[in-house]
Amino acid sequence: MASLIVHTIVGLLFRLVLIFVGDVYDKDLAGDGPLYTDIDYRVVTDGANHVLHNESPYQRTTYRYTPLLAYLLTPNLLLDENWGKLLFSICDVLVGVFIARILPLQHRKYALLWFYNPMSAIIATRGSYEAIVAATVLATLYNAKQPNERTWLTGILLAFAAHLKIYPVIYSLALYFHIERSLSLHLTFRRFQLVISFVATTILLNVLFYYLYGYEYLHETYLYHIIRRDARHNFSPYFYLTYLSPNHHLLSLITFIPQVLNTLIFSCRLYDQLELCLFALTFSFVTFNKVTTSQYFLWYLIFIPLLLPNLRSIWKTLFICLVAWLGSQGWWLYEAYQLEFQSKNTFVQIWLASILFGFVNVFILCIILCNYRQIKSVHVPPEKTKLEKKND
Repeated sequence: MASLIVHTIVGLLFRLVLIFVGDVYDKDLAGDGPLYTDIDYRVVTDGANHVLHNESPYQRTTYRYTPLLAYLLTPNLLLDENWGKLLFSICDVLVGVFIARILPLQHRKYALLWFYNPMSAIIATRGSYEAIVAATVLATLYNAKQPNERTWLTGILLAFAAHLKIYPVIYSLALYFHIERSLSLHLTFRRFQLVISFVATTILLNVLFYYLYGYEYLHETYLYHIIRRDARHNFSPYFYLTYLSPNHHLLSLITFIPQVLNTLIFSCRLYDQLELCLFALTFSFVTFNKVTTSQYFLWYLIFIPLLLPNLRSIWKTLFICLVAWLGSQGWWLYEAYQLEFQSKNTFVQIWLASILFGFVNVFILCIILCNYRQIKSVHVPPEKTKLEKKND
């Protein structure tokens, strides 16, 4: 594998080209058609505009993120409208850097799957901030895997990731067990550092923004996502039940049960294999979530390059899994297109495609869990000196 710096630079240039092409398309070619830039990017930019005028970002309808994101994107208005896309692209490349750093030296080639990943690059350059969350999650994993890890920093990074997107909180129990390599709940000093740093950072961020924006901050950032319903742009098998159910709030709460059970089981069984554990936690969480969009796939795809070195013996099976994963998505997208753009009633077909996609995801997770074998780093001894060779 060439120098990590080289791939970092080339990966960033690849994303800069996408930003440039996307900008040209939006301004000169899109016309009345769909834009390259994600609509949410414009929502966050509008929120940043309110922040610059000492107003609440939630004055922008559909702004449902932490105010921190609006602050990060204020340069969109002060410097250039593509600032946020550049920031997200840098974070997306940083994900590749963390993957390379976490992997053993002889397996760093798998990081190329992220440096040149068109899916993540397009999502970042369209203006989605998922890359910031992904980079923070991998920074947490990287720090937790260090021999002399700073547990207080792990707690801070985890709290920051969960502030940006609530889902990383599911890693808490696994990290708690992993620190002492023990399933015991006994509170050691290092575990205390993890807990107190996570809790303190979480309280600090939430108290600050609650002071600035009140209950609206809590509702739009957290509570909304608990009761959210999305009946059309949703890969989840729950979507049709949500669409038909008059009491969807109760259904929303019921759907958390499989997620809670999976979180407890995987945290207790896999905490000593942290990459696999975080992948299983994330993959199962997305699979059983009541709302699942394509951007959510990045939440677990960041772990795939870390797992591949330990899945060498099942490449044909993995290829079949990939085809099934893409094929079931393709069916869902076709039926969703018929609904959205052809005005055909394909709700039942979309629901069936969602169920198939869910079964495919469960199958893939089982395949990976059953075939994962932790391969230890191979120590490559230095070359013998001329004197040693002569003696041989």
